[in-house]
Amino acid sequence: MSPRSMSVPASRGSPTPSASASLTRVGRRGGSSRPNVSLGVIPLGPRTRAGVENFYVYDQNLVRIQLLSGRFTVNAPGDVAEYLAAFAELSELAVVGDEARALIRDAIG
Repeated sequence: MSPRSMSVPASRGSPTPSASASLTRVGRRGGSSRPNVSLGVIPLGPRTRAGVENFYVYDQNLVRIQLLSGRFTVNAPGDVAEYLAAFAELSELAVVGDEARALIRDAIG
């Protein structure tokens, strides 16, 4: 079971050196070499949702959440539905392909 992951940045500052190195690798490859993985970048700007948690949607029944205070598993249908809706909403804001690579290059500087 492969999760769909969403990571929402907590700040708008310059990337740390380790983040810059990661962005360079991702930008060079253009995302992922795996056919079942796509990379989307959410441009800075107004969003309808905000948060500092990372979450992983495994399927319609399971979501794993990483908060500042710990990790949680969600499997109540209503709660999973909230994360599925958040993933769909954030996915609509994401850019992919050349546009995503351009944002990554701009972030690196």
